[in-house]
Amino acid sequence: MNRLFTRTEAITEYRLPVHVADDLASAVIPVEKNDKGEPLYLEAHLDAWLSARYADCPQHGAKAEEKFLTIREVAALMKCSFSEARERMLDGRIRTIKDGRWLRTQRQWIEAYVAAKTIKPLPEDRIPIKAIRGRRKVDTGMRLKKGGMGYQFLMDREKKQRK
Repeated sequence: MNRLFTRTEAITEYRLPVHVADDLASAVIPVEKNDKGEPLYLEAHLDAWLSARYADCPQHGAKAEEKFLTIREVAALMKCSFSEARERMLDGRIRTIKDGRWLRTQRQWIEAYVAAKTIKPLPEDRIPIKAIRGRRKVDTGMRLKKGGMGYQFLMDREKKQRK
């Protein structure tokens, strides 16, 4: 089924952007002219030209290195669970595109996240200094009323130890 198209018919039929339509006129040779003198292009020639032009771009003109990753692929790449990868993508830690319920990200965005979260070693000219910390209060889990019998017992015990 080889139909003939004028330039405007080819643009509307194939839904071509304007800059591609200009390339079409220079790349595809018209077969004949119609009554008005407009060049006519053969459908097979248009198909061949478009498939050759977009052969390297499997995703509607996107570059191959711009492949979007799913949550499962992100989890496998980061070696974490599915839910952990999804959570990081949902709360914005990993840059993500959300389309409805689908989340997609790119490998370079994951690498940027990992690079930002990587702990960097101290420069050799800096010496680490350990901070001296005071003794922490340990919570024993007991809650006593200030005027209660248990509180009085502990206060009396503390006074006897001081003497």
